[in-house]
Amino acid sequence: MRLLALFAASLFAGAVIAEDKKDEKKVKDEEAIIGKWTISDVDFDSEANNGSKTLFIGKGYFHFHADKLLLSLNGDADLEKAATYTIDPKANPKVIDIAVKDEKGKRLGLYQLDGDTLKLCIYSSTLDTRPKELKADGKTYLGVFSLKRVKDK
Repeated sequence: MRLLALFAASLFAGAVIAEDKKDEKKVKDEEAIIGKWTISDVDFDSEANNGSKTLFIGKGYFHFHADKLLLSLNGDADLEKAATYTIDPKANPKVIDIAVKDEKGKRLGLYQLDGDTLKLCIYSSTLDTRPKELKADGKTYLGVFSLKRVKDK
């Protein structure tokens, strides 16, 4: 009987350890977002932009650090803006708030992080409104930035 109890206990302990190792492999969004991301596409859902989104693609970037964000929409480091950000990966959909230095207010947005792809849905100006879904709206200047992680060389 003791042998059976020991066997059952060891199976249970093994299952718990295996579950813990699975959790260790999951990278939290707070860690996964850190790095440099280039803009691979921008959706403004507006004909009024007259192709201006192409200025950002492949040049612009968001560089997330643990405690700050540096961004340049045209890739020019001299025009880089410093910002702070917070994310809430437990929200559904996941939320991001970006406060650009020397701007009043925050840009309230949504994000979706999947491996080396990051989507940001944010307004072009600071508003007290958060988007409801990851979808562009040209009437309210709500854009969706698709970003690709820059791999270390």
